[in-house]
Amino acid sequence: MPLWLFSSISSRTPSTDVSGVFSPVAEDSTRKTSIESRFSPSSLEGPPSLDRVRSTIRNATVASSELSGLNTIQESPFDRVKPTVETVERASAAKIYLETYFYERLSKPDPREVCRRHMETNLLRSRMTPEQRRAIWDAFNAQWTWHLRETRALMTKSARAAKGESAGPCLDEYETLKLIGKGSFGVVKLVCEKPKPENSFRKQVYAMKVIRKSDMIRNTQEGHLRAERDLLAAAEGSNWIIPLFASFQDEKNLYLVMDYMPGGDFLCLLIREHCLPETVTRFYIAEMILCVEEAHRLRCIHRDVKPDNFLISPSGHLKISDFGLAFDGHWSHDAGYYNYHRYSLMTRLGIDLNGDDGDKKEGRAVHKQLKSTSLNKYNSANQMDGEPLLDWRQRCGNRCAANSVVGTRQYMAPEVLKGSSYDGRCDWWSIGIILFECLYGYTPFYSDKGRERTKQKILNHRDEFRIPVEPYVSDRCKDLLRRLIREPETRLSSYHYRLKDQGMPMEGIGGTSYVFANDAEDIKAHKWFRSVPWDRLHLQTPPFVPQIRRADDTQYFEDDERISDWSSTMASNTEESHIGLDETRVLLRGMRDQVHTYAAELVRKPYDARNIDKKIDAERGLLCREREVLKQFVRVYGRKQKKPPRDPLLRDPETKGIVLLQRRKTAFMGYTWRRRRMYGYNFAYRTSSAKGAVGANKCSLHHTVTFNSEQPQCLL
Repeated sequence: MPLWLFSSISSRTPSTDVSGVFSPVAEDSTRKTSIESRFSPSSLEGPPSLDRVRSTIRNATVASSELSGLNTIQESPFDRVKPTVETVERASAAKIYLETYFYERLSKPDPREVCRRHMETNLLRSRMTPEQRRAIWDAFNAQWTWHLRETRALMTKSARAAKGESAGPCLDEYETLKLIGKGSFGVVKLVCEKPKPENSFRKQVYAMKVIRKSDMIRNTQEGHLRAERDLLAAAEGSNWIIPLFASFQDEKNLYLVMDYMPGGDFLCLLIREHCLPETVTRFYIAEMILCVEEAHRLRCIHRDVKPDNFLISPSGHLKISDFGLAFDGHWSHDAGYYNYHRYSLMTRLGIDLNGDDGDKKEGRAVHKQLKSTSLNKYNSANQMDGEPLLDWRQRCGNRCAANSVVGTRQYMAPEVLKGSSYDGRCDWWSIGIILFECLYGYTPFYSDKGRERTKQKILNHRDEFRIPVEPYVSDRCKDLLRRLIREPETRLSSYHYRLKDQGMPMEGIGGTSYVFANDAEDIKAHKWFRSVPWDRLHLQTPPFVPQIRRADDTQYFEDDERISDWSSTMASNTEESHIGLDETRVLLRGMRDQVHTYAAELVRKPYDARNIDKKIDAERGLLCREREVLKQFVRVYGRKQKKPPRDPLLRDPETKGIVLLQRRKTAFMGYTWRRRRMYGYNFAYRTSSAKGAVGANKCSLHHTVTFNSEQPQCLL
C-alpha cells in the first residue's frame, strides 16, 4: 500500500490535550524530518509523481548540504571492512549453532509430546475417575512449566557465564563436597545441590565432571564433547547408562552433572579382590554386556570399554560411563565439520596464516590443508536443487565407519590399533579382555616392556594369546574367551555383522552400517550364560552391594590427596618445577651428585614424552641402573610437555590468543541441558476435588506434588 495513503493529517492541524482545549499553532514550525512526511502540506495533494519525488529529494539534499556545511562522503570501491580471524570465529560459531539447533528441533521428537503420549496410554489403562485424571493432567502441565523455567534459567546463566559476565551455575547451584577422581579430561567432584525456595526436593548428591575448555579446544575435541553430552541425554531413563542430570558451561570449563554412584568403579573392586570366582564373574560380565548393548542401541560405539568405566550403583548393579571417545557417525560430532566451517570461510575471505615455526618450515598453510583433507564432503557444491540444508547434511555428512586409533591400549581391539575401518565388534573384544582379567587378575597382552610391546602382542594375538592352567576355569568359559578374543570376522556378536561383511543390504535393521541394536544376541546365547535371566538381571541381588552410611559416602573411592582442583586455576607449562636440587637429593639418596644435578635439570621444565628416554640414554657418564631410575623419576616428578595444537589457527602466534578466547565463548553454544525432575516442585494450582489422585488429601494452593504408593510416578 503506498505511503501517501496514510498521510491524512496536516502539520497545520492544531493538536489537542486530554481536556480538548486547542493549543496555539506555531507560525514557524520546525523543518520536516522526512521527504514525504505525513505532516507535510504536500501530503494532501494526492499521490506524488515520480518526477516530483526526484525533485523533492534533490532539493532536500542540496538544502541540507548548504545548511549543515557537510558534504556527501564519496565511497571508494576499495573502502571495505577487512575481515579478521575473529570475524571468522564468530561467523562460523553462529552457523554451527543454528544448524545444530534446528536439527534438534526439526528432526527429533518433542520431549514434552513424548511424555504426554506416554501418560495418555497409562491413564487409559488405569481405573481412575475423571476427576483424578484431571488432577494428574494439572500436575503434569504444572511440572513441565516449572521444568521449562528451570531450563531457561540455566541456559541464561550458562550463556552469561561463558562470556565471563557471571559466576555461572556451578557456584550458584552446587556446593563442592570432595574431589573423587582425576583423568586426562579434568576432575570429578562430589557436589550437592543448593536448596531453593521454589522447590522442596531433598538435598541431592551428584558427581560433577569438570572439563577444561582450553585443553579440549587445542586437541579439536568439540565433536567428542558434543557427542558425549548428546548420548548421555539420549540415554535418559536407561538402566545401564549413568543418568545425566544437567550440563552447562562457564568461561573456562564444561560441566556434566550425573547421578552419583557411591560403589566406586569396577576396577577398584578388582584391585580389592584380585581375582573373582567364575560365578561372580559371570554376573558382572553379563551386566557389562547389557551396558554395552544399551550403548549400541543408541547407535554408538563406546571405544573405551574397560573396568574403570563401569560404576557400581547403590544397589550394586553396574552402569557404563565416559562416552568421551564414543563414535556415532553423526556430522555434528565430527571434527571435520567444525574445521570446514572455519577453514572454508577463511579461504573465501582471503585470510591466510602461516602457523608456527614448524608450519613455516614445512610450507603448510590453511588453504593447502583444506584441499588435502576430507573436509570437502561438507561443501554444499554437491547439494541437490531445492534440497534442505539439514537433509543434505544427513545424506552426505554422516560417517559410515570409525577409523580413529583411540582407547586404552590393553583393551583395544587389533582392528582399532591398525587404524583401519572398524565397527561395534571392537567393544566385544574389550569385554573378552575384561573377562580374562576378572578370572586371572591381569590382562592377557600386558607387557612390562612398554606400550609398543603391548601393541605388538595384540596384533599378533593368534600366537600370543594363551589361557593359563591356574586357576581352574570351566571349558565353556574358555570357549567364550577364545570366541571373543579373535579377528572381527569370526568374533562372537551378531549375524548382522556377518551379513554386512558379505555386502548384504541392511535396510530395515535397527542401527547403522557400523553398529546394530541388540548385537549381543550370539553372546547371550552362549552356553556359559545359560543360567542368566537377561530380562530380570537388573532385579537380581548382585554379589557385592556397597554399604553406604550416608548419601555423600566416598569410602569406595581411592583417597588421593594429590588430586588438585585445576578447574579454576592451573599453572602454565612454562613455569619451572618446584622440585629443586635439595629435594632431588632426598628423593634420590644414595645416588651420585652427578645424578642429582642431572635429575633436577630434567624435571625443571616440561619434558618431551617421546624423546625423554633417548635424551637420558645419550647422557654420558651414567650407569645402566642410574638411567632406569632417572626415567622413572622424571615420569613421576616431572611434567609432560604439551603437544602443539592440531589447528594451525591455534598454533599461529598472532592469532592463537584471539581464537582460543573466542572459542571458549562460542564453540559450545547449545551445550546446556537439564533433565526433568519427577517430583519436588512447589506450584500453585487449584482443583475442586482430587481425592486419591495427588497425595492422600485434596489439592490446595502451593501444594507439593507427590504420588501415593498406589500410583506409579512414571505417569509424570
